[in-house]
Amino acid sequence: SSANPNRCSAFYEEEPEPNGAKYSIGELARKYLDGNGWKYEGFPINMLFQFQDNSTPRLSTFCGESIGGDHYGTDAYNAEYGAYLYALQEYLRANQWLDRTYYYTQNEPQDAEDDRLAAHRCRIFKAAAPDLRLAISEEPKASITSDAGGACGYDIWIAHLTGLNDLAFAHDRILNHGEELWIYSLPQDAPPYFNPTKVDRSGMNVRIIPWASWAIRAVGYAYYDASEWFPGGITGPGVRAELFREAFEDYEYLYLANGGAHPIPGTVHPVDETVASIATSIGSWTNDVDGFTEVRYQLGLYIEGSSTEFPTLKTDVV
Repeated sequence: SSANPNRCSAFYEEEPEPNGAKYSIGELARKYLDGNGWKYEGFPINMLFQFQDNSTPRLSTFCGESIGGDHYGTDAYNAEYGAYLYALQEYLRANQWLDRTYYYTQNEPQDAEDDRLAAHRCRIFKAAAPDLRLAISEEPKASITSDAGGACGYDIWIAHLTGLNDLAFAHDRILNHGEELWIYSLPQDAPPYFNPTKVDRSGMNVRIIPWASWAIRAVGYAYYDASEWFPGGITGPGVRAELFREAFEDYEYLYLANGGAHPIPGTVHPVDETVASIATSIGSWTNDVDGFTEVRYQLGLYIEGSSTEFPTLKTDVV
C-alpha cells in the first residue's frame, strides 16, 4: 500500500480512520478471525490473497523489481517477493493465525509447463516462508510434488470434482506429508457429480457436499463465485445458501460423532457406516431426501447420547 511509510521494507499496520472507524487489516482480522468485538468466535480458515489471474499468477513488478520474461521471476524479484512472504508469515505467527490462513497461489495448471511453474513457485515460497500455508486449485499429483527441480507439496490441494482421479496419491500426501485435500465444483459439472448452485438440480446437490467429502477424506470445499449462491441479485441468502449452511452443520455432526476429529485416510471410523449409506464418493450418493433427513435426525440422537447406534439409510446409494 502507498500508505505504508516504509513500503517494501517493513510490514505495515494501518491506523484507524479519522472518524475512529477500525477498518485496518489488523482490526478486521482480530474481529473476524479471533472474534474480538463480534458475536461469533471467528472464522476457522481464511484466504489471505490469491493469484492475480490465471495467466499471470504474480504482479509484473513488485517493490521496484520486474518479474522478467516469464512467470518464474528473476532472482531480484523473487528476493523481494520472498521478503514480503516472510514478513507476512511472522505477522501471522505473532497473532497466532498461521494455521487459520492460506495464500491461494495458482489456479488450474493446464499442462506440463504449468505444473513445472507450480512446483517452482512452491519451492521458492516455502524457502522464503516455510510455515505460510500455500494452496493451489489442482488435484495432488507427482508432476508437481516430484518435479525435477526439487520436491515440494502444497499445504492445501483444491481439486475439481471431475479431475480427482488418484485418491490413493491424495491420501498419501495427507498421511505422509501433512497436506489437506479440498474439492470444488463448477457450473458445467454434469451428473453424477453434484452441482450445488444450479437451480434445476435438487437441494441434495448442496446437502451432499460434506457427506461425499467425508467419504473421500476431503476436509474443505471451495467455490469461485459467491454470487452464484445469491441468484438474481437478491440481498439475502438464497435457498442454496441456506442449504449450504445446513450442509456445514452436517459436517459438524459427522465431526462430533467421530469424537471431535476429521476423517483419516486408511482408517475406518465408526461413523463411516452412516456416511457410506448416504454417499460413497463424489459421484455416488443418495437422492432420498426423506431417508437422508431421518438419518441426520438419528445421528443427532447418537451425538446427544439418546441412541447408542450409528444410523444408516435403508435405501441404496446410486
